[in-house]
Amino acid sequence: MSALPLTAGLAWRARRPLTGAAGALAALLFGLVLLLAPLLSMVGAGPGPRSQAVPRAVAGIPAVYLPIYRVAAEHYKVHWALLAAIHRRESDFSRLQMPGVRAGANGCGAAGPAQFGIVGVEPYQATVTGCPGSPSAGASSTWRAYRNAWKPIHSLRPARYPLMAAGLPACRESRPHGCVYDDFDALAGAAAYLHALGAREALDERAWRAARAYNGAAIYADIVLAWAREYDTADSGALAGLPTDPLEPSVPGSRAKLNPGGLAAAPASAPAAVKRAIAAGNAISDRPYRLIHFPTHLDNPTYDCSSSTSHVLWGAGRHGTAPWVSGQFMRYDEPGPGRWITVYANTGHVFLIVAGLRFDTSRYDAPGAPNAGESGPRWRLGPRPSTNFVVRHPTGL
Repeated sequence: MSALPLTAGLAWRARRPLTGAAGALAALLFGLVLLLAPLLSMVGAGPGPRSQAVPRAVAGIPAVYLPIYRVAAEHYKVHWALLAAIHRRESDFSRLQMPGVRAGANGCGAAGPAQFGIVGVEPYQATVTGCPGSPSAGASSTWRAYRNAWKPIHSLRPARYPLMAAGLPACRESRPHGCVYDDFDALAGAAAYLHALGAREALDERAWRAARAYNGAAIYADIVLAWAREYDTADSGALAGLPTDPLEPSVPGSRAKLNPGGLAAAPASAPAAVKRAIAAGNAISDRPYRLIHFPTHLDNPTYDCSSSTSHVLWGAGRHGTAPWVSGQFMRYDEPGPGRWITVYANTGHVFLIVAGLRFDTSRYDAPGAPNAGESGPRWRLGPRPSTNFVVRHPTGL
């Protein structure tokens, strides 16, 4: 719910007349607010009604981790809430200060935000010093099998999160493999491990069995599944602040439709990631073009070709929150056209085709098309030259 402007709030209160000193004070405050309101609006106001929501916490999960859960869970085909619950149980969302979270290992030889076994795994030199229930093997060497799970989703790594390898001395010798103490590397590994243990995209018996195998105890699986279902019920639709309101009703078939108002309607048969990509494009399609490089592509006042492309791909769960430049997209994900999303990139420009509609800052428009002649990121109708562009697509789309 958006807050009322300060002037509107005072005007509402002024319907009850004040007299004497109270009335004088109210008049003075009202006058000050009127003088300051334009300045406040320039400092704090965001863009118009299509403004993109910022990531927010879900049922106590720190918002910064939601994009990581999403990309890891979608790639490894497990439920994001199961991954979140494992993270909470193993390290309280990386907030535990005990040995073995940011450096070293616990008595069982486990380490990192997801508590993988690193006994005998280089370069960690972990040993088992005291592990109830498993005094010899401890947590074993599970990390060896999953230390590279981050690589298929490396382009989706967020720009910032609490435990990053670059800021952790214990990660200095880990590359070219993932670092067990890095949030992104560890959670990608956990998602891959849960999939290997039998978990899939539902919080069902398979998820419970995977959670039990992850730790070895039935009570652990009971707790983790209870938390995961709580998270899923609380706000799975708001995961990572992704655009969930399409702004336009969906249309039958497999091709998006550009409506007269300039917004795209997603095809009903498209995957959820494609519908979110279209919603992300709709959310910024009223912004003007400016060649300004902001540190994030979320909710900027202006966009260029690369930041708008980054934003649409982020909506699909296939890009992080830091925008790329156009030349970087020449190496984006998989080569060739995609079934649902195709990226065209060269060193000077980048645009996308999403479910048959082009999202582009260049004004190649069919005569009379809804966004014809408008600058900035828009859904476009009509052909445009694509020679000298490298063609790429997100995996699975």
